[in-house]
Amino acid sequence: MPTAVAGILLGLLAGVLNGSYALPFKRASKWSWENTWFVWSFITLLILPWAIALTTVPDLMSAYANAGPRSVALVFIFGLLWGYGIVAIGQAIYAVGISLAFAIGMGLSIGLGSLIPMLSKPYVFRTPGGLTVTAGVMVLLVGIATCAKAGGAKEARLAKVEGKKAEATGKPSFARGLLLCILAGIFTSMINLAFNFGTGVKNAAVGIGASAGAASDAIWALVMLGGFIANAAYSAVKLQQNRTWPAYRAEGTGTYWLMVAISGCLLMFSVTIYGRAAIMMGKLGGSAGWAIFMATCVVVSNLWGIITGEWKQAKGTPLNIMFGGIAIIIAAIAVIGYGSSLMP
Repeated sequence: MPTAVAGILLGLLAGVLNGSYALPFKRASKWSWENTWFVWSFITLLILPWAIALTTVPDLMSAYANAGPRSVALVFIFGLLWGYGIVAIGQAIYAVGISLAFAIGMGLSIGLGSLIPMLSKPYVFRTPGGLTVTAGVMVLLVGIATCAKAGGAKEARLAKVEGKKAEATGKPSFARGLLLCILAGIFTSMINLAFNFGTGVKNAAVGIGASAGAASDAIWALVMLGGFIANAAYSAVKLQQNRTWPAYRAEGTGTYWLMVAISGCLLMFSVTIYGRAAIMMGKLGGSAGWAIFMATCVVVSNLWGIITGEWKQAKGTPLNIMFGGIAIIIAAIAVIGYGSSLMP
């Protein structure tokens, strides 16, 4: 099997895992958002990435020292910004549901995370592969917009069926949820910018004996550390403000810790797999790979939203529009994958 094709398949697998990571949260109904997110931050953003990097990169700290403070700081700052994006997407899921949060937030993340790295080597826009990938990203954004339209139609249908405004349910308003989705899209793209502009860290890791794929784990550890600071601090503040610390002792919540750990494993493994997939895909891996990875995430998260009943009262036109959006996204994935294969 050609390396680029194997990379595309790995990217698809990473997207399936990433699109499923929020699913276990539905099993933690007695915990507030901040209860879930505080535990999730420790497991997903601190324990797992450093355990992986320390295992796959020989003498990890020497790699950081060889990379230099500028390279390390750049990756860390991207990670900190990405962390704020994760906070936003977590609250957006609560406000507008998995389907719409991932559609809008990840749509923006795909566009920015795919095209900005290509701007660092503008010659690729004049190649058949670069032109095809760019066209695929444009088609992808049409699919994302279609999913967003479906989400809006779903909210209108639910408001009509329930006969009450979103504010009356105790959830954030739809407008605030939409703003959270947009902020999430901008900041979550920073993780791919860290990957693409973290060459100094990757090269230093390879220089001390790490494989090309494992070298990306050195980047993820720094990115996730920045994300951990943003997420743990914010959720701790919310725990204090809302006085929800006692929820950890609530009866029947013992399995919640396992559910959160499963969520963390799904997200972290998806990121490490993506890092390897992008390298295997070659010159456009950091752009095309990101688009394939996140587009698959959008499709899978939408399907989970449908399966778990988010669309139960919005069947008909809203759901049909959503299926149309998913079909467009799948077509875009095929175009982007083909464009990536055109690069030498």
